[in-house]
Amino acid sequence: MKIISRHGIALAAVSLAIATFVGAAHLIFARPTNCGGNSKVMSQCRLVAGTVSMAARENEGRFSTSQLQSEYRDWITNAGQDSWDKKSFLLIKSNFRYSTNSQEIIAVWNKPYGNIPQPTVWNLFHKNPAHVVVRADGTVGLIKPDEFKGLRLADFISAKDIPTYEPPNPVVQIIK
Repeated sequence: MKIISRHGIALAAVSLAIATFVGAAHLIFARPTNCGGNSKVMSQCRLVAGTVSMAARENEGRFSTSQLQSEYRDWITNAGQDSWDKKSFLLIKSNFRYSTNSQEIIAVWNKPYGNIPQPTVWNLFHKNPAHVVVRADGTVGLIKPDEFKGLRLADFISAKDIPTYEPPNPVVQIIK
């Protein structure tokens, strides 16, 4: 008494082969998650770029970390920290003129990440380490580690070290 025919065994073998191929193809061609690294940092830098723009406009086009209102300071400080990697943080230029015509780097992430462009089977999973930067015109982009080494980091401070600014209180004299 035969329980399974030869055709049944062949059909089961072909089905198993197809399922294995589809599963392997999914693992190879599926886009892996890209929620960290440069993707996350670029998003945070866009927030910093907008905050710098608003702060500079309120200060006649100048941005100075020593005169930053607490609201802006908090936004930059929070955006300038990586919640996953405590050794990764934003460096921001402490004093500059904001200009939509300038490509000057005003902020840079200290750690390079390699997930943009996304490593995939098409580029043989090649990673391109890069630092995320904010430019004075408000754009966010990437620079290579060699370019990062060429920056004058003495002009930058860590976003978490931005001092608290206490605006001067106007003295009001009461004339009797």
